[in-house]
Amino acid sequence: MRLIGAMGANKINVFHWHITDSQSFPLVLELEPELASKGSYGSGMEYSIEDVKRVVEFGLENGVRIIPEIDMPGHTGSWAQAYPEIVACANMFWWPEGVPWEERLATEPGTFPGHQNPLIPKTYEVVKNVFKEVATLFPDTFFHGGADDVVPGCWKADPTIQKLVSVGYRTIVSSTDYYYLDCGHGDFTGNNSAYDQPLGTEQEKGGSWCGPFKSWQLIYNYDITYGLNETEAKLVLGGEVTLWSEQANGNVLDSRIWPRASAVGEVLWSGNRDETGKKRSCDTTDRLNEWIHRMVSRGVKAEPIQPLWCVRNHDCIVM
Repeated sequence: MRLIGAMGANKINVFHWHITDSQSFPLVLELEPELASKGSYGSGMEYSIEDVKRVVEFGLENGVRIIPEIDMPGHTGSWAQAYPEIVACANMFWWPEGVPWEERLATEPGTFPGHQNPLIPKTYEVVKNVFKEVATLFPDTFFHGGADDVVPGCWKADPTIQKLVSVGYRTIVSSTDYYYLDCGHGDFTGNNSAYDQPLGTEQEKGGSWCGPFKSWQLIYNYDITYGLNETEAKLVLGGEVTLWSEQANGNVLDSRIWPRASAVGEVLWSGNRDETGKKRSCDTTDRLNEWIHRMVSRGVKAEPIQPLWCVRNHDCIVM
């Protein structure tokens, strides 16, 4: 709730809630109760219908839309706990020994890999029930169906499935090079050979696949329509920063997000250039410092961007 309240204060008006993943299906649904009872981490780590209603209502009170994401057809290993017949390559190790990277069964370790099997009628029955109930819980007109990390190797492991492709939709930008707030904190898998590489190779990313760390300046400088023509730019609906939870929890949530997400809020609403077309820099730093102080006074543990001396003297400028 503190996060959503801070989002409203920063004029970041959409909370994209990535509710389910391969490791856990924590959303308790009346139409498909076994997805959570068998696929979540446990009864104390689930979201009830009342929990969802409280989040949605609090979002509305703070001017923040709550858009749910039920990740599929990939990242559905947790579904196999309740319905193993609708999930391909379930209960298989994500990276079989001797198999090259492009032939792996998932992009990361989980309880197991898993992609929904599109040729099983039962798949559509379960998905329909999930969509139907989720649509009643979240009043927003948008719903995110995932489509993240679809790995052909998983479907190839099932002889009945052919590779499926789709193209041509509008875009919400969330670049790993600029908008992934969890980047730069190393790797959560063990025995990563990236740490053993010489300088000039992956070692420079510190073992983080999307490293280095994305500073607020890097984020603020990013233009989400750069390189697009006028027609293409109209297909860009907006942008979103993301924080994945492999290496983040409630202890670090505020400082990982704020004030870097504040920079995104300003850029997406007001741009990053002044009326003459020049990139804003010094005034942005001062404004962001003041905003950090306001967030902290509201109980949001935003991290500092300058020493206190710079904040008080306004003299930490590179000409």
